[in-house]
Amino acid sequence: MKNITLISDWKLRDPYVSIFKGGLISKISDVQIFDITHAVEMFMIDQAAFIIRTSYTHFPKGTLHIILAGNSFSKTSKPVFLHFDNHWFLGEDNGVFNILVGDRVDYSVYQYSDDQSIPSTEKMIEMARWYFNGEIDLHTTEIFNLKPARVTLPFYSEEEKLIRGKIVYIDSYCNAITNIPNEMFLEAYSGSFIATVSSTKHIRITKKHDFYNPKEDEVYLLLNRIGYIEITLFQSPIAILGGLKVNDNIEIQFT
Repeated sequence: MKNITLISDWKLRDPYVSIFKGGLISKISDVQIFDITHAVEMFMIDQAAFIIRTSYTHFPKGTLHIILAGNSFSKTSKPVFLHFDNHWFLGEDNGVFNILVGDRVDYSVYQYSDDQSIPSTEKMIEMARWYFNGEIDLHTTEIFNLKPARVTLPFYSEEEKLIRGKIVYIDSYCNAITNIPNEMFLEAYSGSFIATVSSTKHIRITKKHDFYNPKEDEVYLLLNRIGYIEITLFQSPIAILGGLKVNDNIEIQFT
């Protein structure tokens, strides 16, 4: 089975997604294409990394995941394959893969090495064809360093007992999802905390739950099922009520 997923910041108002899909199905027979989302905020590669990180494991091993967020569309760009966790990823090496793999080192990277002077998106269509034809080794060179991401990553200071992160995604229910992994929170948690969000209303949070709690009438932190700390209020659009936005900072002080 030839499976491809797509993530982009291209939206759906314009024809770009359909043009790219047309290129794929013209080059690759019997391919199945799954849209994860095309609503990544423009050039926000950490949001794209968050979305692919929380979704790729739900697809069969060997699926090719193409990330089209923050692209340069340059003819000089050399897209890369990332082989990681028995999945394959394809996109420009703009920092998104560095965020995806995190601290893990069990991955391989192969960079486009043909000399065609075509836009990076056309190169990726060709690379997808190489992948399914078993021709990666003929057209790529293995590299050993991923480009670092120029974004704010979550950080835990054991000395200060403080986690700093930010909101990376507002879902359709207006919950605000941060880039703070549940594991990081649990490592620091000892019974109590005060979380503050630098939104227009400066929200202060002191409660957490492991599930959406219908009995809770205050804003709380949720250790959500996709593995990240979420700011929520049961059946209420907390992002609207609290003035929360993507890139708002959050600090969690453990007491």
